Amino acid sequence: MFAIPKITKPVAIAILIGLVVVGLVIWIVMYLYNQARNRPLEDEEQDKFITILHPIAQPLARQFVREVEKNGYKVIFTSTYRSTAQQAILYAQDNRNARAGRSYHNYGLAWDINLEKGGTRLRKASPKAAWEATGAPAIAQKMNLFWGANIAGYHDPVHFDLSPILRAKGLSMDKLVQIAAANPQTPTNKIKL
Repeated sequence: MFAIPKITKPVAIAILIGLVVVGLVIWIVMYLYNQARNRPLEDEEQDKFITILHPIAQPLARQFVREVEKNGYKVIFTSTYRSTAQQAILYAQDNRNARAGRSYHNYGLAWDINLEKGGTRLRKASPKAAWEATGAPAIAQKMNLFWGANIAGYHDPVHFDLSPILRAKGLSMDKLVQIAAANPQTPTNKIKL
């Protein structure tokens, strides 16, 4: 039979101190990683678009931009948070757009971008294959983001949102609408999720 050795008080204290130090080092590394991931973009004008996103979307948007830019593309935001009034105008222009209150943009959980490289700019009208060649859709998929070119019957390759992440947390669009309705004094891009 295996006998458990007795641990002396100095050994127990040393083990406890070691565990505390390891835990502290892990906490510091995670803190620094999260700070680096959410540091503002060097392009202050583009970072302003991110600062109006919901707080849970901001680090993801910054990470997404940094990853896309590693492929040599300049990311140009065209829309992030948008009010329900702005959404209503877009819906009136094209009823394939989401209704007011039913867009992830209304909650600061989506962004639209253009990509630029070597004098060529990819926009909404650019072919899906051209967007795929940038690597941005693959980066979005790796980050568990939704890419708008995958909307059935609607070409929107400029659009990226957090819907897969939200669904995994049990937050459907209907739930977002309910949360916003229950907190009418809170801007929709600041509601507690």
